[in-house]
Amino acid sequence: MKDQRDSDTELLNSVWTAIRNNSRQEAKALLDEALARDPKNVGAWWLWANIAETTKDRIFFLRIVLQLAPEHAQAREQLAQLTRDPAPADSASDTTRLPVQLIGEVAEALTSMSGEGYTPDWSELPISMWEPAQSAMDHGHASDQSAQDPPAVAPPTEPPSVGSAIFTPTVSLSSAHKAEARGRSSMDDNGNRQLLTSTGLVVETPRSVRPQSRHLVGDADAHQRMVLIAIVYLIALSAAELLTIFASPRAGTVLHTALMLILLLHTVRRLDKPDHRLWASLALVPLIRIISLTLPLTNFALFYWFLFTSIPLFAAIFLIMRLLDMSWDYVGVNLRSLHVQLPITLLGFGLGYVEYLILRPEPLVKELTLQQIWWPALIILISTGFLEELLFRGVLQRTAVEMLGSVWGVIYGALFFGVLHVGYRSLFDVLFVTFVGLLFGWIVLKTRSIIGVTLAHGLTNITLFLIMPFIIDSLPNLRF
Repeated sequence: MKDQRDSDTELLNSVWTAIRNNSRQEAKALLDEALARDPKNVGAWWLWANIAETTKDRIFFLRIVLQLAPEHAQAREQLAQLTRDPAPADSASDTTRLPVQLIGEVAEALTSMSGEGYTPDWSELPISMWEPAQSAMDHGHASDQSAQDPPAVAPPTEPPSVGSAIFTPTVSLSSAHKAEARGRSSMDDNGNRQLLTSTGLVVETPRSVRPQSRHLVGDADAHQRMVLIAIVYLIALSAAELLTIFASPRAGTVLHTALMLILLLHTVRRLDKPDHRLWASLALVPLIRIISLTLPLTNFALFYWFLFTSIPLFAAIFLIMRLLDMSWDYVGVNLRSLHVQLPITLLGFGLGYVEYLILRPEPLVKELTLQQIWWPALIILISTGFLEELLFRGVLQRTAVEMLGSVWGVIYGALFFGVLHVGYRSLFDVLFVTFVGLLFGWIVLKTRSIIGVTLAHGLTNITLFLIMPFIIDSLPNLRF
């Protein structure tokens, strides 16, 4: 539990950093993540209220804050100002503050997707959230007068006007509350069962427990179109790569160039829509092949190819990050979860060994000595490990997760990662690299850092090209 609290605090600190840096999209995505973990996170709702784009949305979020924390003075003051409420904050607090024990019970009831089957509308939240506080002596027995008093803060009746990826809080009854409710339930006019508990009236509805969509595209039809377009781009870029490797490098380069221009134009046309972030990120994929095929590198050692191709790619990634308002922390360049980064790094030895069994490449240096390998190893670490993880897991996966959700976002990024290894002409290697992309993507999704996978990726290639060719003299050729 302590680790969860620390993680939530760290996440909200990242949100605050993004807000200070004027990175609105980043702040929204991080708040979505915070509320996915804990829909009753008062701090996350409060930060939403601070970055809301319309007065209507800000009022909505402030009311949610006061649902969860009626004693939140700043939220009450801001709400009073926005709604032109003449009542001062102090007098309002006398009628909206809940007893401490009641706050705890209500907080217990507001849990995230518990599977209990209770998903009321905002207006159906426990009645004690809206009623004046009672003394400890009167706890559980509302007087007639207090029942007639109007609520100091009206519950919100509609969601924000923008696609804010809000998770609907779920009211879940504990076992004690369920026992307490037995024999005291009734049916309302809408066919919902009303349960009277010590926290007030809870309405059990027949709806399934599901959060609202996290996707940043507004309606379902628009989201389906976006998914279809994303699949078309995946197929087209895969076809361009196959054409480049197995048919005509020149024709493949032309197709890659055309696709990059289409993606950039698509990005410009959709700048007012959230999905432009995915199309801008995808434009980096064909650029990799365009640069690798057009730079005149035949007179340089092979490991210098990695260095020279990485320079324009780093520049392009930085430009896309600037366009999409992405901070370094947002793309995973941070020191989060350091205690798991070292074990992740050590994966590189095993992955490099397995890939060597598949490809059996020639070594990039003449002999296995520190003097021979330190410089190529540094180039490989930065120009393949850091570059590719920043591009595929930091930028592309991040935007894919925004638009497609966590699972499909990771899969989508891993498929592109695998496709760009077709050049080794090994089906087994493509499958292996796709698996590695899924593994690294899952790690980044969980740790929100690319440091561990960057080191693992670099170590994989160092093992593959610099170490294993000298260690293993004869092994079965597993190339397919």
